[in-house]
Amino acid sequence: MQLSRQDEPLYLGLAETLRDELAGYQPGDYLPAEFQLAERFSVNRHTIRRAVDELVREGSVLRRQGKGTQVLERPLIYPMQADSAYSQSLSAQGIGVEAILLLRRECQASHEDALHLGLAEHAPVIELQTLRKLDGQAVSLIFHRYSAGYRELLADYQGGSVRQYLAERGLPLSRAQ
Repeated sequence: MQLSRQDEPLYLGLAETLRDELAGYQPGDYLPAEFQLAERFSVNRHTIRRAVDELVREGSVLRRQGKGTQVLERPLIYPMQADSAYSQSLSAQGIGVEAILLLRRECQASHEDALHLGLAEHAPVIELQTLRKLDGQAVSLIFHRYSAGYRELLADYQGGSVRQYLAERGLPLSRAQ
């Protein structure tokens, strides 16, 4: 590996190299010891320590006293913009995304539902409960609520991206604040 001191501090270039190499590790694996990394990259241990500090700071690894540096689950990068699409964004990162429909029911709008949906309190709403899995692991339970006027549109939804399902039927969604 060729590290250049001209463009950025050496430890930042080394952190980038280590970050790239994390793709070859599984969560729970340990990085080689600092002295091994220092020898491999022909730098001192202080430089290695600063590079690893960068990975710790961003949540990619965890230092464990007396054990070493452990690789963590890869952090999820999901932009929270009005037009962001959860499934597409995470799929693009190589993460297996699954949304399973657990329940579809008609219920009454809560006070908060009514405010957000522009309905009267206790007006009928359609609720979809979906379970999100990332790489096969359950990570979230989501309650989607829609005005009952969308009953027919939602009748055929069986799972997957609700956003994509609705967009394919001419109803693109945007995220409200």
